[in-house]
Amino acid sequence: MEVSDRLAADYRITVNPQLMVQKHPLPTPEELFVRIKGKRFCKLDLKDAYLQMKLDDESKNMTTVTTHKGLLRMNRLPFGISSCGDIFQSAMDRILEVLDGCVNYLDDLLVMGGTEEEMLKSLDQALARLTEHGVRLKRSKCQFNLKEVTYLGWRISGTDLKPVPEKIEALLKMPEPKDVSELRTLLGSLNYYQRLIPNMATTLAPLHNLLKKEVKWKWSRECKRAVEEIQRVLCSDKVLMRYDPQMPIKLITDASSIGVGAVLVHVLSDGLERPVCYSSRTLTATEKKYSVLEKEALAVSFGIKKFHHYLYGRRFCLVTDNRALSMILNPHRELPSLAAARMQRYALQLAAHSYEVELRRTDVMGIADTLSRLPLSIVTQEEEEEWCPQVLNTENEGPTLHAREVEVYTRRDPVLGRVLQYVRTGWPGTVDPTLKPFHLRQDELSTEGDCVLWGGRLVEPTKLRDRVLQEIHSGHMGSSKMKQLARRHVWWPGLDRELENLASSCSACTEKRAAPLKSTLHPWEQTSGPWERIHVDFAGPFQGTMLLIVSDSFSKWIEVTAMKSTTAERTVEELRKLFARHGLPIQIVTDNGTQFTSEEFATFTKKNGIRHIRWLLLAKPQQRCYTDGTSGLVSTSSDRMTEQQPEVLKKR
Repeated sequence: MEVSDRLAADYRITVNPQLMVQKHPLPTPEELFVRIKGKRFCKLDLKDAYLQMKLDDESKNMTTVTTHKGLLRMNRLPFGISSCGDIFQSAMDRILEVLDGCVNYLDDLLVMGGTEEEMLKSLDQALARLTEHGVRLKRSKCQFNLKEVTYLGWRISGTDLKPVPEKIEALLKMPEPKDVSELRTLLGSLNYYQRLIPNMATTLAPLHNLLKKEVKWKWSRECKRAVEEIQRVLCSDKVLMRYDPQMPIKLITDASSIGVGAVLVHVLSDGLERPVCYSSRTLTATEKKYSVLEKEALAVSFGIKKFHHYLYGRRFCLVTDNRALSMILNPHRELPSLAAARMQRYALQLAAHSYEVELRRTDVMGIADTLSRLPLSIVTQEEEEEWCPQVLNTENEGPTLHAREVEVYTRRDPVLGRVLQYVRTGWPGTVDPTLKPFHLRQDELSTEGDCVLWGGRLVEPTKLRDRVLQEIHSGHMGSSKMKQLARRHVWWPGLDRELENLASSCSACTEKRAAPLKSTLHPWEQTSGPWERIHVDFAGPFQGTMLLIVSDSFSKWIEVTAMKSTTAERTVEELRKLFARHGLPIQIVTDNGTQFTSEEFATFTKKNGIRHIRWLLLAKPQQRCYTDGTSGLVSTSSDRMTEQQPEVLKKR
């Protein structure tokens, strides 16, 4: 599967509210279908549609975004600007207006001809116009010389125009209810459409009979026929209607513990909602571990992707029954800074659309609620990928805690175990005092595997907190810097207070607190045994060779190896031989040579569980700093240097 990055920014409370959007009419399917004539078709898809449009200098300044690398100014029209659809459709209409055998809806182009020769002629003209204006296509999504093509949710051929079966498949293939609870869910959603279904009460009588207390559950042929009849009516012209870009549209999404569902509906003049498409799918094993909030957001993401061609470039209403989600995804509110990374991705996906949010009670969510509880067993390859266990690090590059270890202790923890369950299934109205700190942050808690996260920080189980405190305290940085480090990686109730107590009871931290602002010299810490920490560097050239020097900090033992090549691959090869003789060290200290900063060397140390520390020379003599290469933490070392050594190297 091809995977690519798409640049998007969140302009919900900055640029979009200030824009005076110049409306450009989107063509209706009826207008396009009238122009579609022929028996051979080509479907063209533009690559990163909006990003092909250049911005003027004034617009570039307005679309500047703040990143971890500083301010970045957009050079092209980014996803997230509310007027993108109108601007892009207007531009494409000007480019293709002179062509007779081509129609377009935003970034989807359909080229046609009565014969293969006519189709190729129209295709040449369309490609020439696109090339003239510098418009690029995405080859993997383009289709050529087809007798039948799917366009705007319809199957088009030389003789027929038929709706795509997938738009009603989720309803027609919906699994049968297995118990009274699932049956109540189904009947509750069907009542939402009772105005559109004649004699619905009579048709559903066998199902209502199963709800009686004295009746034993048995799914009979009459029940099956009743459901099939309702499904047939819901997919008929009496209920299901054709998509009309001129009518108000709503996307209704819902999630359950087993699946997600989405329904696209039009709003009639009398307020009645008639469905256009249905869709659903089951959750993967990983997705079932998501929090309730993340499952609801996943349903929104699923609906946006599934009905992309209907929603892209026009304003719609997003309907959900989750109050927290309605606030987080509100286009007029800033995304909470502590929202989980997964929620931020969903919010950025929505940022490319113009929408408003409607909060609705669960009992009036309609068929979306039923589709989420009785979903189709459809899982795409991308969604089927299982969660990959990762190492959770603080300061060092070697594994401090493994995710699997944290998962085990989280499940066994009497408090976090309950928190994990509540995050996934929903929080009760009242909780024990021990759970109150987590209950107050319930909208900001998420899960990764069986680990609990607060924003991007791992919530540590009680059994592992001492180990984490020791790791954070290992540099004797004082309470302020220890809290800064902790706030990037971990959290639990009372963490700041514990760090303050730890710093106040440590003589080294106390001395640093009383010292002037100038950085104090900090020697390498004493090792307790041989081959715990080794220092590695290259010397030379000497007689045409470089010398790989490895020194053990405890025994002062030195290993020297002559090398013709000093690439990362050769360095790893020699160290592997050395470790086969002496064993694996706990720490490796190197400079920032390209051999040691390479991805190959990082993979070598990580797979062997070795902490890699890289040091830099500073401007002042007799002072050296070292960093773990990932976290950006810097400490100083008092290892002596000679005056002949270079004074300063660049910052990381």
